[in-house]
Amino acid sequence: QLSGMTSASMPTGSVLQVVQATSITEATSTSTTFADYDLTASLTPTSTSSKILVMITLAGILKKNANNLSKHRVVRGASTVISAWNNLSPYNNTTDRESDQMSINYLDSPATTSSTSYKVQFCLYSGATGDTLIGNNSSMSTMTLMEIAG
Repeated sequence: QLSGMTSASMPTGSVLQVVQATSITEATSTSTTFADYDLTASLTPTSTSSKILVMITLAGILKKNANNLSKHRVVRGASTVISAWNNLSPYNNTTDRESDQMSINYLDSPATTSSTSYKVQFCLYSGATGDTLIGNNSSMSTMTLMEIAG
């Protein structure tokens, strides 16, 4: 029965393709303006009704100030924010650096059959001081994209 089956004939909810990107790049920000982190991935949906399950784990989230909080977001294409985390960084009222991990799963509906890219951006939260950092050259951050038949 599988002979001649195409992605278009797969039942709703089927996984049609999977793409993964990884990074161990260390990046620091002292700005409240979002900057790209070195974690991007793209795929080309087979149908406009497809959903994209975006799964991200950021490893090595660090801070260097008692008043340090950071913001992180996932962007589709050049500027469409699809998910955001605010006020997130290890916080223990000391100047000690700590390490943490953040994960998010988001089911996106890009409604296109053109190549679609996703990236992570981060910055300091407004009013925060010090710096925030992603990655530490030994902890791997990952982004996995799964096309789900719609």
